[in-house]
Amino acid sequence: MATDMFWKMVFGDMDKNAKTCLKEAMQVGKLTKDLKSRADALEGGGFIGQTAKAWFNEVNQEIVPRLEKLEKALTESAETIQWLSEQTDAADNQYASLFQKLFR
Repeated sequence: MATDMFWKMVFGDMDKNAKTCLKEAMQVGKLTKDLKSRADALEGGGFIGQTAKAWFNEVNQEIVPRLEKLEKALTESAETIQWLSEQTDAADNQYASLFQKLFR
C-alpha cells in the first residue's frame, strides 16, 4: 500500500509537480523584482544612516542573490521533473507496446 502511494506520488503527479515548481519560481522572481524596486526607492533617499547601509548591503549581497538562486533551482527542478515525466511516459508506452505484441 505504501509502495503504491509512493509510486503514484513520484510518477503520477510529475506534471503537476513541475507546474508547481515553475509557478513558485515565477513567484520568487516577482518577489525578487519587487524587493529590488522597493530597496532602490529607499536607497534613493528615504532611508539613510549606518543601519540603512547595513540593510542595503544585506539585501544586495545576501538576500537578492539567494532569492535568484532559489528561482533558478525551482526552474531547473521544473525542467528536470518535466523531462523525467516525458522519459517515464515514453518508457511506459514502449513497454506497453512490447507486451501488446507479445500477447497478441
